[in-house]
Amino acid sequence: MVASYAGVTLHKADFISNDTTGTVVVPNYETDSLGGFTLEDLDTGKYRLSIALGGKLHSEEISYSGNTLDLGEITLEAPGTVSGTFADGNGETLASWIGVY
Repeated sequence: MVASYAGVTLHKADFISNDTTGTVVVPNYETDSLGGFTLEDLDTGKYRLSIALGGKLHSEEISYSGNTLDLGEITLEAPGTVSGTFADGNGETLASWIGVY
């Protein structure tokens, strides 16, 4: 199935979101009708690429060296679930949302 008009998010790998809603992908790009996308004018470095559509997603870290980077065909999959309590080194429960990649 072609991921037409899927949301695409690209951030530097060390990006820290201040989003507290738990939203997995806040798109800053979109695929075209054939599921393709081109991102231009990128600085070199490591990025987190996330694509989401209809409850399925793909997320990976990519390295861009200034040349054309063809990611090939990407398959979107249903995400898993993590449950439990997150705590800091002192045993204090963390109340913020935590993304797992």
